[in-house]
Amino acid sequence: MRSVGCLVGLAAAVVSADTNLIAPETFTYLGAAANMTVYYELESESQSTSGDLVTGSLTLDGVMGGSSYGSIETADPGLLFSGYVDLNAGGFVTFSLRGIDDKLSNTAGLVFEFDTMAASEVSQAPLAFSTDLYTSTFDEGSEGSSFKCSIFSSAIAIPVTQEAGSDIGQWYLPFDAFERPSSPSCRSASLDLSGITELSIGNIYQEGDFALHLRSLTAVSQAPASFNLPIPLPEGLDAADFVQSALDRAEYLNSKEGGFYQMTYKIFQQTSLQIAAAPGIDAEVVSVLTAAAEPIELPPDYRAASKELRAVLEGLVCGSFLQCLPCYLRRGSCGLLA
Repeated sequence: MRSVGCLVGLAAAVVSADTNLIAPETFTYLGAAANMTVYYELESESQSTSGDLVTGSLTLDGVMGGSSYGSIETADPGLLFSGYVDLNAGGFVTFSLRGIDDKLSNTAGLVFEFDTMAASEVSQAPLAFSTDLYTSTFDEGSEGSSFKCSIFSSAIAIPVTQEAGSDIGQWYLPFDAFERPSSPSCRSASLDLSGITELSIGNIYQEGDFALHLRSLTAVSQAPASFNLPIPLPEGLDAADFVQSALDRAEYLNSKEGGFYQMTYKIFQQTSLQIAAAPGIDAEVVSVLTAAAEPIELPPDYRAASKELRAVLEGLVCGSFLQCLPCYLRRGSCGLLA
């Protein structure tokens, strides 16, 4: 049976045990610098009586000699995570939450609610954000008892529309959808929610300005009641160009160490869902993309899933090898989206 890990609708059920991790009663942001970690504090209404704070940080690539920049601001509702990613030297801006371990007990996953992004502002392709959970639990007696083995990774991808914020999306990530590093030194292990020390959301190796309006980030006790309600491709944006932009973005991510396959899979999945939901798309294309974008089996293998979905999208844009040169050698379309 497949588990959920895809775009969800706004009719998601909310139960009493759910906790919005970024519902601020008080919010203090201390500024940003290119070579340091910036701390702020959030206190939700439900936490204010106990004084239990969720704390966090914004980390910029100045620690690696880069010049990317970013900021966190309060928004109505939620937070605005924005900045610029410069690929020279560094290439990342990350936003982290700490002090959330006691809020994840008996929860099934995380629901991200966000505004869409303008296609013209993010190079005509869905923008992915790495979503990592850091745990203090290591494999006993394993050579994998190192920092890298403490990270469980997934990602979200933000759909594009004509104007930023013209629609609202939600993405559900079950905790089972977070993948342990594939290094041989890291033994396979399940995620211990009681050992979570940090949740990190990052824009990595995707050059340019970005602005993520995260309306809420909720730890939920059960999967949302409805999901798989994608946001259609914006009118006037060519489907083949949209696919090619997604392929180009993913190609750069895959060229980096580790491949960032969680991010590229979500870019491809979001691209497929948006095209399949657009009016006027050929029924054969809709059928192929709908099937290809189905959530992957858990536990996930994002490397394999990303490669499979990439092949589907390349086939739609470029056709088979006998029809035309592969995408990386030839610009233009000769496949089903031609």
